[in-house]
Parts: sequence; structure tokens; C-alpha cells
Amino acid sequence: MSLLRSALLLLSALLFASCGDDDEKKVAFGPDLKQVAGVTDPDGTGTAASADDDDVSSQGPPKIAGKWSGTYSWSDGTHPMNVRATIEQNGNSLVIRTSKAAPGRLLTGQIRSNGRIRLTDSDDGEIWSTYYGSASANHVKIADFLIPTPAGRTGEMLQVLDLRR
Repeated sequence: MSLLRSALLLLSALLFASCGDDDEKKVAFGPDLKQVAGVTDPDGTGTAASADDDDVSSQGPPKIAGKWSGTYSWSDGTHPMNVRATIEQNGNSLVIRTSKAAPGRLLTGQIRSNGRIRLTDSDDGEIWSTYYGSASANHVKIADFLIPTPAGRTGEMLQVLDLRR
């Protein structure tokens, strides 16, 4: 009887210890799959999001469908070019077509209600995201890490698509 009671106590303790795992914070990774320090991944998508980046809007994601114009450049300001883009949006699903040659020509993915975007480039499979902050109804800025870092450059380099309307 004592052995059975001990086993039940142990089982109860194990069950109790596993409670609360839903609050566990997940580590987030940037587009290059490097861990992003001090950042959590509350929805488990693997995209970086700040700790206060919870999906709190009940109105859905920003409405960004339509025609856009802006610039493409590297994060150090080099390789600038003017671009046009058309964004198709169906709920959270996005398709972005730009006037730029690949990469960054055709991007597909999702937008969350807080304006965070994660897209896959159809040409090279790279991940683009709202690295610089959430998208809004009149501004979308997405970026992709250049891997490997281009020759003669130090530190992380990104290619950046900055669109406005």
C-alpha cells in the first residue's frame, strides 16, 4: 500500500510540475536563422518579435493591398533603386510583386494583426520580414539578410524594400 501511495504522489508531482508550460517563451530566430537576443517568438513561427509584440488587434491585420512605390537598397544605403509593387491581400495572406529583378521580385506569406510580416522569396527561398517594425496601411518596410555577407563588407547586411503610398 505504501508503494502504491508513493507512486501516486510521484505521479501527482510530475503532473503538477508540467502545468504552466503554455507560458513558456520560445526563442526567436532572425531571417538568417541566427538567434535574436532578447526577443521572443510568441506564435512559434520562428520570426523575430519583441516581447510586447503580442497579436492584440481584434480588427485583423492592416489593409495593405494595392499599388505601392518605394526603394530597394542594402542596409548600408548602397545599391539603391526605385521600385513599384503590387500587394494582394486576402485576410492574413499576402502576395507582393515588385518591379525589381530577383531576388525580391515575388514574395508570398502572412501578415499578423499587429502588422508583422513574414514572406518567402519565390526565387531563392529566403525569408523577408518586417525587421524594422510593423507594417501599416501606408508603409511597409521588409528586409532579408544577405548571406554570406558580401565581399568587402563587415557585419550583418540586409537587403531592404521600403514601400509607401
